[in-house]
Amino acid sequence: MLKVLIALYVATKQLKFNFRSVLGIMTFGGGLLDELFNIYMLNLMVTLAMFLVLVFRARIELKNYRIMWKELEWRRTYEVVGRVLKAEKDMFTGVEGGEELYNLLCEMFKVQER
Repeated sequence: MLKVLIALYVATKQLKFNFRSVLGIMTFGGGLLDELFNIYMLNLMVTLAMFLVLVFRARIELKNYRIMWKELEWRRTYEVVGRVLKAEKDMFTGVEGGEELYNLLCEMFKVQER
């Protein structure tokens, strides 16, 4: 990271780029004050870029969290329905076509033990 900052600073010096002239701020004869201001503006730009990257990564993490939460809810639903199906197996088998329905529901909700 330090190498990148140094390279950017050197590039601004080689291009005779002055943030004060871009921003319309008066210069006071150049020198140390102008160099410090250029370094400050470069630091500000890098900080803003890092903040934008941080916001972008946070949005991606939020999206992943929502997906994981939905998967967790579905897993809980599968577990509850699986327990209900196991408990009510006799009710399904006592009705005409109930065995097929029971097997279909077990397949649909991924119940292991039938």
